Amino acid sequence: MWFKKNTIRLVSLLLIVSVLKYCIIYRQEVIPPGQPLNIEGKTIIVNWGEESRYLNDVILTGNEIQGYFTLIQPYPKTDQEVHIYPDTAAVTPNVKTNRLHIPFSAIEKVEIIDIDVGMTVFATVGTIVAALGLVFLIILLTKESCPFIYAFNGETYIFEGEIYSGAIHPPLERHDYLPLPHLTATDSEYRVRMSNEVKEIQYTNLAELQVFDHPSAVDVLVDKYGTPHTLTQILPPLSAKNLNQHDIKRHIVKMDSLNYMGDPLFNDDILMDGIILTFDKPQKAKKAKLFVRAKNSFWLDYIYGQFYDLFGDDYHDWFEDQKTNSEEKMKQWALDQGIPLSVYIEKDGKWQFVDYFNTVGPMAFKQDVLALDISELHSENLRIKLEFGFLFWEIDYAAIDFSSDIVVEKTVVQVNSAVDQSDKDVSSLLYEDDDCYFTMSAVGDQAILKFSATEIPPNTSRTVYFHSKGHYEVIRNPVGSPDIGYLLSFKKPGRFIEFSRQRFRYLQNSLKK
Repeated sequence: MWFKKNTIRLVSLLLIVSVLKYCIIYRQEVIPPGQPLNIEGKTIIVNWGEESRYLNDVILTGNEIQGYFTLIQPYPKTDQEVHIYPDTAAVTPNVKTNRLHIPFSAIEKVEIIDIDVGMTVFATVGTIVAALGLVFLIILLTKESCPFIYAFNGETYIFEGEIYSGAIHPPLERHDYLPLPHLTATDSEYRVRMSNEVKEIQYTNLAELQVFDHPSAVDVLVDKYGTPHTLTQILPPLSAKNLNQHDIKRHIVKMDSLNYMGDPLFNDDILMDGIILTFDKPQKAKKAKLFVRAKNSFWLDYIYGQFYDLFGDDYHDWFEDQKTNSEEKMKQWALDQGIPLSVYIEKDGKWQFVDYFNTVGPMAFKQDVLALDISELHSENLRIKLEFGFLFWEIDYAAIDFSSDIVVEKTVVQVNSAVDQSDKDVSSLLYEDDDCYFTMSAVGDQAILKFSATEIPPNTSRTVYFHSKGHYEVIRNPVGSPDIGYLLSFKKPGRFIEFSRQRFRYLQNSLKK
C-alpha cells in the first residue's frame, strides 16, 4: 500500500494472518491512540534499499521509532518479525553511533511476519503520519474465500493460491487457471491438495492440469479465457501514477513486497482508485500483452462480510434468490462496483474500457495476463489505466510485452485419483465440466489429487497450470431486520465503493475518540 502525505491522520490496516497446518487463524487487535505498540519478543528489521539490518534497543514514541541500526546475522529467533521500509531519502542513521530515528511519516511500509509450523505469511501495510500518535488497526474480522490449492514440491505442500475466487453464486461459476510454480514431479506423478479452510460450501466440477513445455527464455501465462501467452520481451512502464497523479512507479516495477493498494486519501466524491501506466509503443505494434502480479485485499473480504450482514434475517432468502439471477447482470454489478481489476486504454484522449482481470482472492499474489488489441491506436505511447474500488486490490507489478506469441506444446492431464478426507476416491466428479460436483462442505474437507507426470524434454522448461471450474457459497448467519430501502441503494453503480469508504471513515474516526 502506498501513502505519502505530511498532513494525514494515521490510520493503518495491519493484516496479521497466522497459517497453521490445517486451518487459518485470523487475529484481531486494536491499539488505541497514545498506547505504544507491543514489540516484546519481536525481531525488528529495517530494510534499507537492498540492505536489511537489525534494529535493537527499540523505543516507540508518539511519532517515531528509534533504535540502533546494526548488522546482525543471523537475526534472533522469535515468533514474529516486523520489517520496516523507510523512505531512505528522508531518514539517515547517525554515522557515529548508528542511532536511527524513523518518523512514522517516513515509513512507507511495514511487514508483519508470523512464523508457525514452518510456514510464513506476510501482512503488509502502509503508514500515515499521525498528529495523535501511533495507531495500528489490526483487522481481519472474517474471511470469505474459495478453495485453497497447495502443490507438492517433493517434500511438502506449498500454498499456491485460490481458485474461482468471487464465484459466490451458481450463475457466476467459472473456469480458473492457477499457475503452480512449486509443483515438482515425485515418482512420476504430480500431487495437488485442494482444501476448504473457511466457512463455505465449495463445489468443484473440474480439476485438471495444463502442462506447457517451452524454451527456457520464454515465460508462459494463461489468461482467464484459457489462452496461453508467451512473454519474451517484457517492458516496464515509462511512468506509473495513481489517479491523484502521484508517482508510484517504484512500487510496481519489481515483483517484491512493495506494492500499491490504493490511496485512502482520495476525495470521497471520487469513487474509483487506480494506476495510469505509460509505455513506449513500437510503431507497428498491433497487439500487446498486459502482465500484472496482483491480488485482492483483505479489506475487500471484510467489506463483503459487512455487506452480507446488512441482510440480517433475510440473508439466506436473498442468497437463494441469487441462484436464479442472470450471470450478465451479476457481472455488470461487480464491474459497476469496482470489484474486478478493470483495464482501460486511452484513445484520442478518452479512456475506453477493454477488459478486466478476475478477482483472485487475498491470500496470494497471482501473475496474470490479458491480450489487448491496439491496432487502431496510432499514438507513440500506449497509456493503460488499471481501475478498482476503494482499497479492493493490491498491485505489485505491471508490465507490457509487444512480442508475438510463440506456439508452445500444451498437454492436458486428467486426474488419476482424488482422495478426500474420508479416504474416498472422488476423481470421477472432477474429470470434466459437467453437472457432477466434488463438494467440500465443512472446514477441514480436502482432497489429494494425483496426476501423471512425464519427463521434461531436454533444453526446455515446464510451466504447469491448475485448471478448475466451480463456485462456492458463503456461510453466514446475520441477525436483525434488514433495511430494505438501504439495501436497494446498492443497485446504484459505485454504491458498494461508497460503503467501503464509509466503513473506513467510521473506523478511522472511532480510533480518534
